[in-house]
Amino acid sequence: MNTMMDYYKKLHDYKEIQLLIAALNLKVFSYMEEAITAKQIAEKLNYNSRNLALFLDALASIGLIEKSKNVYKNTAASNKMLNENSELYIGDGILFKKTMMSLDDVENKVKDGPATNLKDGAELYDFYELARVTRNEMYYGRVQEIINLLSNLYNKDDHFKLLDLGGGSGTLALEVAKHFKNSRVVVFEHEIVAKLPQQLIKEENLSKQADVMIGDFNKDDIGNNYDFIIAAGIMDFASQYLDNVTCKLNKSLNSNGYLYVITHGVSQDYLSPTQSIIGWLSGRLAGSDLLCDEKTILASILNNDFKEINMPSTKDRFNKYLFQKQ
Repeated sequence: MNTMMDYYKKLHDYKEIQLLIAALNLKVFSYMEEAITAKQIAEKLNYNSRNLALFLDALASIGLIEKSKNVYKNTAASNKMLNENSELYIGDGILFKKTMMSLDDVENKVKDGPATNLKDGAELYDFYELARVTRNEMYYGRVQEIINLLSNLYNKDDHFKLLDLGGGSGTLALEVAKHFKNSRVVVFEHEIVAKLPQQLIKEENLSKQADVMIGDFNKDDIGNNYDFIIAAGIMDFASQYLDNVTCKLNKSLNSNGYLYVITHGVSQDYLSPTQSIIGWLSGRLAGSDLLCDEKTILASILNNDFKEINMPSTKDRFNKYLFQKQ
């Protein structure tokens, strides 16, 4: 930042986020699938009509909704992602992460330090709820990417065994099972989270193809005879167990098996990328030292008899790598 206005723009950006959070809490997006007046929404929700109109004007000014004459309507993107009636709604995830990664207490944490040195991230966050409310986010590219990648490695009727390590809801593994009918998939999760993929397996009638293993992947056995392992956003937090985990991954794979790793791309100086540094700052201020830089992660993998395989890159805030067991 170089000018005074650069700093004031940050303040403006903060206000825009406040508007988005308020709109989600007020649930106004769920009433604007079709064009509607502020008065009509106010009557449905028992809100103040005058102030609601002012609020909706502000939302329209930043592009979250559209306004034409006296009526308001969601944009296509807002209707898809911010409307509770949408199958691909992500509002709950936004609200949860806002609380989970909140920096409201940053001043006290800087002054007083952490209450304790936390060894386990489970002490900090509700990972079950995180997995539940962010499940729909998997369908905004992550599911499509894994299906496309596997389609380049296997035919649709091939038999292979896949592990989704620390897979949260298990959505990636379950979508693989649906697409590759002869595949066998395993979701490995902590006991706190495991009931979610177990429930989804039952709901989607995938018990013949899908299983859940319960444990701590840093310390426990993760199974064997896998042809493909997904490690999405988890090795960033393996920290002191990193070499043990990568060795375990190699041993659990069949000959020439694949390891697909997604990292937050944290630099060795812990200055970039900004989203990861700021996103996980609340946990680090609370006493967690689990966050691991990407260079250390990749070195550990390559030192444990993996070779990197070139793959098409996609632009988002995560880095993706494909390795093969040597």
